[in-house]
Formats: sequence, C-alpha cells, structure tokens
Amino acid sequence: MAYHGPGHFAQVTGSEGTLVLTGETKLELGKPGGPLEDVSAADDLWERVTPNNMWARSFARLMRDLVRAVQGDESEGTPPTFRDGLVVQRLLDAVRAGGGKLTPLD
Repeated sequence: MAYHGPGHFAQVTGSEGTLVLTGETKLELGKPGGPLEDVSAADDLWERVTPNNMWARSFARLMRDLVRAVQGDESEGTPPTFRDGLVVQRLLDAVRAGGGKLTPLD
C-alpha cells in the first residue's frame, strides 16, 4: 500500500496561541502575531524499540516507570494529575462533538 502525507495531524487553537502536531514527533507552537516555532522534545527511544512507532515507545516508557515504582524509585518527570486527565478528556470530547467545526472550551 502506498503511503503519502505526514501521518498524524492535530491542531489546537486558543486565545493564547496554536499547537500543531505533525507526524509522531513534531510539535509546533504559534503565539499570537508570531510564526509557528518548533518546540518538539527529543525522543530518547527513537529507533530503539521495535516497532519504531509512538505506541511502542509510549508502552516502553510506561513499563520503565512501572519498574521504577515497583523498586520504590521516583518516576521520571511529574506524573499527571486527575485534573490533567479531565482537561484532556474535555478536549477530546469537544473534538468528537464538534464534527470538524470550531468548538469553544471554557
């Protein structure tokens, strides 16, 4: 099967600016009146897991944190809170309900 295009694409726009995710690793931020700037984070697992896709790399990170927790060590980074999850869920619900139209969020 032929494959063309960037793959995954998401764009979120609000009063403070725009986030654009292209493919699996490129994240751009555009602040009002300015151009999009690349704010991507380096992926320490890029080409180190098989298959080399975001799902496998995410699972490897989850397992890495699980091992740390079982050993009684600190997790890497700051774990998300319930509020973080709620905000993400509200965004996903708005995208689904919007049917491709702009959907304002509080």
